[in-house]
Amino acid sequence: MITRFQKLQQSDTGVGLVMALIVSFIVFSLGAVWVSTSTHELDQVTHNLHRTEAFNAAEAGARRAMAELQNNNDADGWFESDGTALLASDGVRIQAKGHGILWLGYDPSVGAEQCPAVALVSGPDQLGQYVVRVERLDAVDEGLEYRIESWGWGPSQGSRQSSLRKVEIDVLLRPLDKFAKALFAAKSMIGTNRKEIYGDVYAGESVVLSNFTRLYPNDEGETGIGQFEVFGDLTINAGSNVEFGGLVRTQGAIVDDAIGTSFSGADILNSTPTGAVGTFSTVNDFRKASTTDTIRYGGTLAPGWKVTPATSVIPVTSLIDVPEIPLPTFEYDPADYPTLTKTDWGTNVAGFEAFFNTNRANLSGVHVVDLSGGSISVDFSNTRFTGNFFLVIQDGDFNVTGFTKGLSGAPEAPVTVGLVLDDTRVPGTANAVDDIPDIDRYTLSMSSGIDSIPGVVHHLIFSEGFLDVRNQVTFYGTVYGNDDISGNRLEVHFRQPADELAAGFEFIVPDSTRFVAQPMLWRELTQNEGTPLPATCS
Repeated sequence: MITRFQKLQQSDTGVGLVMALIVSFIVFSLGAVWVSTSTHELDQVTHNLHRTEAFNAAEAGARRAMAELQNNNDADGWFESDGTALLASDGVRIQAKGHGILWLGYDPSVGAEQCPAVALVSGPDQLGQYVVRVERLDAVDEGLEYRIESWGWGPSQGSRQSSLRKVEIDVLLRPLDKFAKALFAAKSMIGTNRKEIYGDVYAGESVVLSNFTRLYPNDEGETGIGQFEVFGDLTINAGSNVEFGGLVRTQGAIVDDAIGTSFSGADILNSTPTGAVGTFSTVNDFRKASTTDTIRYGGTLAPGWKVTPATSVIPVTSLIDVPEIPLPTFEYDPADYPTLTKTDWGTNVAGFEAFFNTNRANLSGVHVVDLSGGSISVDFSNTRFTGNFFLVIQDGDFNVTGFTKGLSGAPEAPVTVGLVLDDTRVPGTANAVDDIPDIDRYTLSMSSGIDSIPGVVHHLIFSEGFLDVRNQVTFYGTVYGNDDISGNRLEVHFRQPADELAAGFEFIVPDSTRFVAQPMLWRELTQNEGTPLPATCS
């Protein structure tokens, strides 16, 4: 006979079993939800990563097209005219001017068979692919304005969850007969302590980088694509932590012994430049390069070189040489500055210093001071400018300190503050800068916060001797010198100086076909905007 207690016990057992089943169902249900959520989040992270890769690839393609146009490199099989055969040996800019439309990474003559996009790689990993279209915008007899459309895929066209993004940029090519570089050294350039440059850089001799050098495309809408040109070898020491946001072009070799160097493409001429020391019988060593775009070389690969995949290394027989560009010559002539008040203080250094200190709140005009082998230190602390200000120091060491307060009154901004070290012993010939022994050269040194004010006060820095940054300095403007011996951080954002201050400089351009690319409009497009993507690339 079953007692009441036994009946209750059986009832509790049934309830417990039901509760256990309910809990198990809930746990398994939550587990399924967690798995689904985790998978979804992982897919979302992967999607976002591929979108970023696609955008970076599109940007890399646009930057490369800008560099090709700027340097007028020979068409090497990447560029095709729109629907015709391979281009002739004329440079890319000449071909773009004549044909009107070019493609990079897509061969329209192949038809529907393939779309061989250019790969962006990092070691064994592919970080994206791009296809670029270049269209001339101006008249055929000019050929200086172009629209670049660049499609980027991350990580590649055919990969799982492949992402496609597109950027467009309008570019104006300006002849290289004026200030066009953020940093220019006619001879040596020291890379020992943290340079950060926005714009283009040129060095007339071999360069060794050893600590935190960064080179980027210039600020939006400003001239300069982050290109580094070296008339000689480029050596990157171990532990240097170097990043190149634009194309690197060397007349000699590239030896990269650093882990993590970031390249955005490189052209290595690997020939013996006139006036440089040594021969360059072998090309580069990218043994430890972390991120590279396409590498093009014109010589023999060094033993032990390693870039993966090997298809990103392209031999080219006729790359455009890196030119030997002399320092612009400068000779003071008051007739060059008709709209500015001019004062030639001669050797009256004390007279200039008294004037400067009395008029610190309303500086402008042209002032020339002859040191006759002496030295001067000018402190711009608490100064204000009522217009463009040009200080020319002749034949002596010139030290600049102090941070200005900006403008006085309502002058049109930005004003250019020009600081020039003029060595009158230099005769007015193209290579005259080499006629004086380095030991006898004067130095333009900068320290203690001699910074620019973006959009308000910009700088034109020019030295026929040495350039020496001794403390952290940030310039919006341009920095030109014979030798850069800066021992501390230098940051430069290229800005074109006022025309009336550039009037006294003469530029000797070895190749009149050379141009500098100035971005006019940069934006991201949807896939349906602009030119349709070729069907074989979709």
